[in-house]
Amino acid sequence: MDYATPARAGVAARAAIASVIVYDKGLPPLPPETPPAVVEAQLSEGVAEALMPAPGRQMAEAGRRALEVPGGAPLQCAVLDGTYGRTAMWQQLCVGVAAGRFLKVFIAVPVRQRDLLAMDADGFTRAIAQAARNTGAVLPTR
Repeated sequence: MDYATPARAGVAARAAIASVIVYDKGLPPLPPETPPAVVEAQLSEGVAEALMPAPGRQMAEAGRRALEVPGGAPLQCAVLDGTYGRTAMWQQLCVGVAAGRFLKVFIAVPVRQRDLLAMDADGFTRAIAQAARNTGAVLPTR
């Protein structure tokens, strides 16, 4: 599933984008208590993909952390900073387990638009994880 912000006063259409991917890597269903090392390996793979050289794009990993999700295991997240051409970019990539599969949530936004959006990347990511885990999530409102 992909998501992009609509245009509004002072904010361009597609100022922020998100991709949500549920996948199994050919593995049998994963238990909710899948070891963090298994999830972290998937995060490292996702970060490596995001950092692959591409024309006009330079990104670097700025840090990692666990994102607590009520009703389930935390997601493992990485923050990436860099540029697409001359545009400074911020990205968050989170990986966890939901419904026996890996769940990957990727959010990207130009730094100059981030504050204008009053964006809650963590809230969005938590809501996606709770919905995928069927724990009665309520999407954040602005």
